[in-house]
Amino acid sequence: MHLRLILVALAVWLLVAGIRTLRGRKRRRAEAPRRLPDSEPMVRCARCGTFVPESRAVRVHGRTYCTEAHARPGADTPPRA
Repeated sequence: MHLRLILVALAVWLLVAGIRTLRGRKRRRAEAPRRLPDSEPMVRCARCGTFVPESRAVRVHGRTYCTEAHARPGADTPPRA
């Protein structure tokens, strides 16, 4: 009697575990994998040292700046060494 009860409980537990596993697989397939946005190189401002994406950088005479204000001569912060 006790053995039969243990076997039935084990069968129910295996059935529930199997259903949960199958459900999890279906959910993972249904969810589209999250893609990170394509990254781009970062460049350093010659004046303040801030890193900015290369596409937003301002280039003047071969030097890279974070804004047009920093690219102008006489900006209020001294050039970074």
